[in-house]
Amino acid sequence: MIKESVGNNLKNNISDILKVKLLFSKVGAKLDDVHSPYIDASLDKAIKKFQKDRNLKIDGKISPNGETIQELQKLSAKSPTYRCPKCGAPHGGSQGGFCPECTIKM
Repeated sequence: MIKESVGNNLKNNISDILKVKLLFSKVGAKLDDVHSPYIDASLDKAIKKFQKDRNLKIDGKISPNGETIQELQKLSAKSPTYRCPKCGAPHGGSQGGFCPECTIKM
């Protein structure tokens, strides 16, 4: 799924960052900006929290074929609920994007 490792102080591939952010939004992590192609504090925190909660090595990095990405993909495949990247509200289906309330306010 991702080609290079994602995390702070790495040569991050923009496409890989966006894929990781999408996976985290699928599992209910609240990120500051799911559409931003940059590592931010909320993504760094989500990675470390996920690793801690899943008893994985807490290094803040997601490597291709590593244990963190495998757990994240497994969990996101089971989760039909997405979180709005603006307000964090859950909504079902595969529509992604903003929830109806945030779309109206835009």
